Amino acid sequence: MNQAMLAKAGWRLFQNNSGLWATVYKDKYLSHDNLFYANYQIPKDCSSTWRSVVHGASLLKQGLTWRVGDGKRIKFWIHIWLPPLALINYIHHDVEIEINATICSFWNENGWNINFLYSYFPDDIVSRILHTPPGFDGCGEDIQIWNYTTNGDFSVKSAHNIFFDTYDQHHSPWKFIWKMHIPPKLKTFTWVLCHGKLLTNVQRVRRHFSFDDSCPLCHSASESLVHLFRDYPCVQNFEHKGFKIFGILSLYLTLFFVPRTCIGMLG
Repeated sequence: MNQAMLAKAGWRLFQNNSGLWATVYKDKYLSHDNLFYANYQIPKDCSSTWRSVVHGASLLKQGLTWRVGDGKRIKFWIHIWLPPLALINYIHHDVEIEINATICSFWNENGWNINFLYSYFPDDIVSRILHTPPGFDGCGEDIQIWNYTTNGDFSVKSAHNIFFDTYDQHHSPWKFIWKMHIPPKLKTFTWVLCHGKLLTNVQRVRRHFSFDDSCPLCHSASESLVHLFRDYPCVQNFEHKGFKIFGILSLYLTLFFVPRTCIGMLG
């Protein structure tokens, strides 16, 4: 839900918002760049607020598209106006193109330049393009819309649904957590743990909250997730006595968390 709320802030920012906050952030962080370009780099010295906006934008750009008006703002090749991809992804052979050409460049007095379209795209894409009525002077400018609501306006609810649809595709193995016959608080705790979000002393030191990462129980090792829920002697005793949840957590930490941590250290 938090990322969906942040996506709403990004939506306001890019809907020509003339508020002071939008003007300041655009001038400071987007004067020569676009947040939705694949090669956009977050400035190292940016504020935490801007980092949050960028985080929300990663969700926002999944649903942004364009509604065709007079064709003077939409870049024919690289803007997404025929979802789900930009047209540059559909070219079936290597050709030279004017990458920043606007969509109105491909219209003539009779509508779409059909011969041009067939020379660049497969038949199914041409058919979809031809079903998009070309604009004309006075019909209004092209506007960016949200593709997951009927009126084109962004909503937190629809963004929230997109997030969980995408999340489920990549994290479906962890659905079993919510189906376990254990108290709801323990389900939530298990989910937090499996995503490495528990604030152990190792995490506290990493975030500069503390200087001591030792385990307050045994004082013989660092208080990491692996130590607390796999290697600590008491946990091993629980597992041997048949506490299923500890066996699951131990397996997770062995198969997923430890390799991921090692990769992060090497990176």
